[in-house]
Amino acid sequence: QAQALGIDFSEINARAQVHRSKGGFVAQHQLSGREAMVFSGGHHFEREAVVDKSQLMATAMAHGAGRVGPDAVMQAFNTLERDGDLVKLPDGRYTAKKMISSETWSLEQVRAHKGQTAPVMTVQQVSQRIADEEVRRNTESGQRNPAKKFVYTEGQKDALILALTTKDRYMEVQGLAGTGKTTMLKALNAMAQENGVVVRGMAPTGAASQTLSREAGIPSDTVSMFFVKERKLQDDIAFARRYADDFKRKDEMWVVDESSFLSQKQKSLIDALAQTAGAKVVYLGDKLQLQGVEAGKPFELAQNNGISTAYMTEISRQKTPQMKHAVAIMTGHDQLAPGERLNEIELASNARAFNYMDSAGMVREVRESDANLNASSMGGGELVQAVVADVLRMNPVERANTLVITPFNKDRHE
Repeated sequence: QAQALGIDFSEINARAQVHRSKGGFVAQHQLSGREAMVFSGGHHFEREAVVDKSQLMATAMAHGAGRVGPDAVMQAFNTLERDGDLVKLPDGRYTAKKMISSETWSLEQVRAHKGQTAPVMTVQQVSQRIADEEVRRNTESGQRNPAKKFVYTEGQKDALILALTTKDRYMEVQGLAGTGKTTMLKALNAMAQENGVVVRGMAPTGAASQTLSREAGIPSDTVSMFFVKERKLQDDIAFARRYADDFKRKDEMWVVDESSFLSQKQKSLIDALAQTAGAKVVYLGDKLQLQGVEAGKPFELAQNNGISTAYMTEISRQKTPQMKHAVAIMTGHDQLAPGERLNEIELASNARAFNYMDSAGMVREVRESDANLNASSMGGGELVQAVVADVLRMNPVERANTLVITPFNKDRHE
């Protein structure tokens, strides 16, 4: 392909031979220690809010190899720390002043915008709508399945009441997996629209934004695409107000799903855009889930520093009594006093949950001989054979709804 484009390899090779004769590496230009450290900081702080000094130094030295000496890099590091651009933390690691400034600004905005917006509904109105919806759904389902009764969980009710009645601009819903967030969002969307509020959604990934649109009925984009559209919309509105200064934008509520994936940079931009738009923002997520690729964990930071938060902790995904109890042990629900709510999940009882599942007959151990543990034949050892036998005994429906999980590719092939 290079030859087809007319690239002359003989000339390139001739230049390379000259460089080799001079020692191999010929720097295009010299670097200052500060330039090497700025590159290192940009590389690391894009992905992590906190970095070891050794990592910063190593990257700066690797980037500046042959172009800057170690003394200059160390001097630049010390200068950046002295000037406050690099901030040493109590654990000995470092963060950037820009990161601290962004986090501080976000937390200040949460406090500054408490009580600064109009509520969508009153608590009494939301409670009545919840009760009406339960009656409606039970009437419909009762005709098909009288034994199946629909009731909103306490967590779902708390989330709806907070989002629709708060005067705060920013709020969070800490929702564990399987707590019915989609059901809550459907109701939130319906009630907000009934009261003249436009609900728009976003999520860090395309798959999550599509799920939010499809299952909750909230028109949604990725966070990045939402930024593009919202900036364009705000520019258009600013232009329109030059000719009609009384132009008023409809009230809006933004739902940010999978908020634990947000970076600090994204969270700050959402907050700033919401202020300009006059919108409320509901950050929905789970701080126990994976964090985002970029630096910062603003969802957890805000939750730990005073943002109004509703907690959805009643997990309803499991259907059998044994599995429900096992999850109750994991989350700590089994330790609650009557009427007590669970707000903080630590997942500190997994071993106790496993022991319960074992005693309830939900765990089967297959002991393999040393020979089979080390075997790599396609026939598989006792454990693989036992799994295969279990799967073959299932009917097609059971098989389609069963996961077989293994830690090793060898087991998967067998």
